[in-house]
Amino acid sequence: MKEGERRTVLTLIAIFRLIKAVLFLIVGIGALSLINKNMSEVTQGWLNDLHFDSESNHLDNLMNRIGPLSAHHLVLIGSGAFLYSGLFFTEGIGLLLRKRWAEYFTALITASFIPFEVYELIYHLTWVKIALIVVNAAIFVYLVFRIRNRNQSEKLTLIA
Repeated sequence: MKEGERRTVLTLIAIFRLIKAVLFLIVGIGALSLINKNMSEVTQGWLNDLHFDSESNHLDNLMNRIGPLSAHHLVLIGSGAFLYSGLFFTEGIGLLLRKRWAEYFTALITASFIPFEVYELIYHLTWVKIALIVVNAAIFVYLVFRIRNRNQSEKLTLIA
């Protein structure tokens, strides 16, 4: 792979990370904005706005899960989302700036999420989850090879 192609791949990984960071930021803000609100009413309002069939079993299941969320749960969800957002912003910006530490950091973070993604895949199989684990595994493998190849070329340069 040529250097220009490697930069393009790294830029795409950075953009993917930044998109995930923004999505987690939105989730965090959304979760905290729901504190002290009646979740059943809020959810029912969303469903009405989106013109969903209120008689659906799937929607009843969703309402039963969202309805009992307490302020404490929303703070935990929001805090976790902000933490992930910060991690992904750090990865994305570091990769865009071509920082070596960002490649190591992204490889480490990506590898640490893969066991959880596999667990989720085993118990809740969806095409979206399959796609995400494939993308994250590909990112991890690419970064490991990139780091390894650069380290080998640096050793050769030191020897010469």
